[in-house]
Amino acid sequence: MSPKRADIESAIEGLKLEGSTPEMRTQARAKMSGRPAKILPKLALGGLPAVVAVALLWPHGPSGMAWGQALKNSVDAPRAHSVSRYRNGKISSEQWTEGNKQAWVLYGPDNEVFMEWRGDGERTLNYMHVQPLLRGPKNPNRRSFGEINRRKPGGESLHIEIGGSLEQLLRKCKYSVLKQTATKLNGEDVTEFHVQVTKPYPQDLIVVVKEKTGLICELRQGVDKFVQKIDYPDSIPPKTFDPYQPSMKNVEVYDRLDQIALIKKRVNAGLGTDKGVTLRLAVLDYTGAIWLVWTGLPVDGQMLHPFTVDGLKLGKPFGPRKLTSSADGKNDIPEFTKDNQRLYGMSREALTKVGSTIDVTIPTPKGAAHFKNVPVLRIGGAEGYSPWHHQSLGVEPFK
Repeated sequence: MSPKRADIESAIEGLKLEGSTPEMRTQARAKMSGRPAKILPKLALGGLPAVVAVALLWPHGPSGMAWGQALKNSVDAPRAHSVSRYRNGKISSEQWTEGNKQAWVLYGPDNEVFMEWRGDGERTLNYMHVQPLLRGPKNPNRRSFGEINRRKPGGESLHIEIGGSLEQLLRKCKYSVLKQTATKLNGEDVTEFHVQVTKPYPQDLIVVVKEKTGLICELRQGVDKFVQKIDYPDSIPPKTFDPYQPSMKNVEVYDRLDQIALIKKRVNAGLGTDKGVTLRLAVLDYTGAIWLVWTGLPVDGQMLHPFTVDGLKLGKPFGPRKLTSSADGKNDIPEFTKDNQRLYGMSREALTKVGSTIDVTIPTPKGAAHFKNVPVLRIGGAEGYSPWHHQSLGVEPFK
C-alpha cells in the first residue's frame, strides 16, 4: 500500500512555529508521514526531478512542433539525471529516474542532506533531517530518521511522486511560451524557449533543448540565472535506487512493516501484569518522547496521574484522546487488543538519555504498578502507527 500523501511544507512550518512542546511536534509529524506533495513552490524547479519539471511546461496552444516534440522526448526518456546548485556552486539537489525507480536528494546550504527519497519500485526510503526544526528544551533522545515502506503482495508499486502526477500538475499550472531562439551552448546547436509561468507561482524560465538529441538539457530561472542541468545516461547504478543505501550516515532507518508487526506482537502479548495493569508497549519516538500503552487501568482525559520512569526526568504528559476515557467513539475511536482489551496510555518527553530498557511505575487506585526492564522500541513518528495514529491519516486498523 502506498503511503498517504502529506503536506511537507506545512509540517515544516508547523515544526518551526510550534516545536516548543512535544505535543505540537507530534501533530506536525503527522502531516509529514508518507510522500511529499507540496514542498515544490518554495523550492521551484531547482528541486524538481526532470520528468516532473518538464511536466510544468507541456505546450498549451500554437507553440510549435519542435517544442512539443522536445517535451515528449524528455518525458519519454528511459533515464534522466539532473543537478541543481546554489549560487556558490554547491549542489542543492540531485535526482535520478529510471522507469518506476526514483531517487531525490536535497542538500542544505551547509551541504548536509536535508531530505532524501529512494525507491526501487518495491520499497521506498523517506528521510527528512528534522533536528534543526525541533525547538524547546534540549533533548538527547531527538533524532532524524529514515523510514522504509514496502509494497504489499498484490499492492500497487511504490513511486516517489514528488509534486504529484503529470495530470495533477497540468490542472494546477498555467504558463505560456513567449519566444524561442536558436543559439549555441558549449559549441552545440540548441533552442532556448522563454516560458512564463503564472500559476501556482510566477516565474520566468529558459528551457534549453539540444537540436541533436531533441532533449531538454537545462532549465534556467530568469534570463541569466542557472537552475538545473539535465542529462540522460545510458545506465544508472542500481544502488542509486536502493532504499537501504542512503547517502546520510549514522542515521537510524526503520522498516515500517517490520515495526508494525513488532508493535502488534508486543501489544497483543503484553509485557507483564501488576496491580491489575498489563503493560503492553513502550516506545521512544524521534522527538524524544516515551509512549506507554497498557490495559486494565483507564486514563482520565487530563492525564492527572502520569507514569514515571526510574532515573529519567520527564516532561508533562500528553497524547491522543483515543487513549483516554474522554474518547467520544466518533472522532476519537478507541483501540483494542486482539482479545478486545481496551488500550490506554500517554506520552512524556524524556529529557535525559533513554537506554534499551526502562523501569516503569504507573499509579493505580491500589497503589502503583511496577514494571522492571521494559524493552523500549525506537520508532520514527508515533502518529503514523496504531495505536496512536490520527484517524485522518488512514493508518491500517490496529488488529
